[in-house]
Amino acid sequence: MKVVQLVLVSMMLITTSFSMAQGKGKDLEVKKEKMEKKMDETREQGKEKAKEKSDEAKEKMKEAKERVKEAKENEGNAYGKEKGELSGKEFGKERSEQAKATLKKLDEQETRINELETKLKKAKQDKNLSQERLEKIAKAEERIKETREKLEKAKQNMQMQMQEGESQE
Repeated sequence: MKVVQLVLVSMMLITTSFSMAQGKGKDLEVKKEKMEKKMDETREQGKEKAKEKSDEAKEKMKEAKERVKEAKENEGNAYGKEKGELSGKEFGKERSEQAKATLKKLDEQETRINELETKLKKAKQDKNLSQERLEKIAKAEERIKETREKLEKAKQNMQMQMQEGESQE
């Protein structure tokens, strides 16, 4: 009898341990399913956020394209857009005269620069110059060089404007 009882008790212990082990497996499966659901939800949320961000980016691109388009429409040669009551020919003539007057001023500046250069050359030929005086002459020559470059650029711009004005006549 003791043997039967021992066998029965051992069977009970074995079956309870198996049932507990199976229960733990079910718990693991439930936890795994919950984790998968959470992961799916976070993936969906991530996809939604990414979609929202891409939609926002697309909207910003559309707005930028519209601004560029508007800017291009408003671009153009500013000369002649606001010419008032003047006709195209009259406006072109006026612009040409303005450019010629400015060109004349630039020519006067160029002659002044040439005069200054000749004075500097004469001063440089003097052999009794101090080092300080030579440095001042070198600085003046550099400034004249820079001014001459600016003057040439301004002349070129004015000549182009004169040609534009004449082409509008």
